[in-house]
Amino acid sequence: MEKSLDVFISYEHESKSIADNIVSVLEQHKVRCWYAPRDVIGDYATSIVEAIERCRIFVIVLNERSSNSPHCLNEVEQAFKANINQEAITIIPFKVDNKDLSKAMDYYVKRQHWIDACSRTLDVAIFDLKEKIIKILGIAEKKEVVRERIDNKYDSASDFEKTRLNNQQKVLKKFDIDIYNRLIEGKKNVSVLDVGSGDGSLIVDRFGHCEAVDTIIGIETNVENVIFANDNYSNEKINFFALDLTSSDFEIKLKKIMNAHNIENFDIIHCSMIFLHIRNNYHLLKKLRKFLSNEGCIYIKDIDDGLNFAYPDINHDFERVYEICRNNVISGYRYSGREIATNLILSGFKNIEILKNGYNTINMSFEDKQSFFDIYFSFIKDDLRIQCERYPDDEYYRKEYAWLCDIYEDLERKFMNHDFVFNLGLMSFIGFKN
Repeated sequence: MEKSLDVFISYEHESKSIADNIVSVLEQHKVRCWYAPRDVIGDYATSIVEAIERCRIFVIVLNERSSNSPHCLNEVEQAFKANINQEAITIIPFKVDNKDLSKAMDYYVKRQHWIDACSRTLDVAIFDLKEKIIKILGIAEKKEVVRERIDNKYDSASDFEKTRLNNQQKVLKKFDIDIYNRLIEGKKNVSVLDVGSGDGSLIVDRFGHCEAVDTIIGIETNVENVIFANDNYSNEKINFFALDLTSSDFEIKLKKIMNAHNIENFDIIHCSMIFLHIRNNYHLLKKLRKFLSNEGCIYIKDIDDGLNFAYPDINHDFERVYEICRNNVISGYRYSGREIATNLILSGFKNIEILKNGYNTINMSFEDKQSFFDIYFSFIKDDLRIQCERYPDDEYYRKEYAWLCDIYEDLERKFMNHDFVFNLGLMSFIGFKN
């Protein structure tokens, strides 16, 4: 049969979000994917068998559930038999937990080369899977691609990133303190939900000492950050909890936290720089809206590098730097900001405003300008360093990292010139439940 498909994705239904992420990454690189139920036409079983026969690569999202799933076992058996019949299907297990495999699954995949998604973040493992598939298919890869959204478990728990983010929230206070004052103006007994609270320092700095705020609940995926936040800031008013924003039981777990603290709903939901790391903003916003009081509002701060500009930039060096940032999986989806207002509308919010749509160096003090350079350009440089360590044979990362290290001080000198203007596409939104 003609190989009219590149990749078949097999998964157990509770791993659908992982399969969604894999397909999203592969298809933006022109890899033709098939997975159920999206691509099923006609009879379910027949459609699956035909798709496996037509594919060149069979990827199974492998965990304890899929290992024991009759449907996944049927699918991998079909791919296995196709190989025996010399139909040249490459089987790639994508292992997402450390549980033992069933004997049946082990029979089919034990000799295959696995992709390990247990000991690393999911986005890094998916990147490796994509690289392997592109190599097998012989697709000419270009790094300079504007990526689509994926769920990106951004690591803000390293010492470097904690320090940088702490400096960032201090620098941006002049940018957004008027917004925080507006959020609580004329209000009493305010309850705040901080979504993606990091190490807790931002929400504590903005709201921790406000008399109008009675309760702050912070939710954060990274457990290390939650421990740090509770050790340093937790009190009768402020508490932090580990909660995955993309998990299927997000609403149930959040409601349990609220019940334990006698919170009926929140007056303010605060989201700072999280939506660029989340694939499906619309679904999360719909969930969050349920937890707002009738008069409550959501405040979102996000990024859109399409609003970035540097002038003068004769050699386009600054443009090259934020192009590197846009195409780095660690940095998130860098055109996120422009989608926020639409997703707020679609998820039922009213009276939506764009409060700020850029943060620039005009009239900045020397000290603030220096801090602005440090917090923005240092994370791009560090992300490239991390990618070079992860992928030492990747020519793109080596080349860009060497270039940025070589030109870094020159960029700083240009940035600090009195006639230089830099605009960062930092955007702020507010929306109300009713």
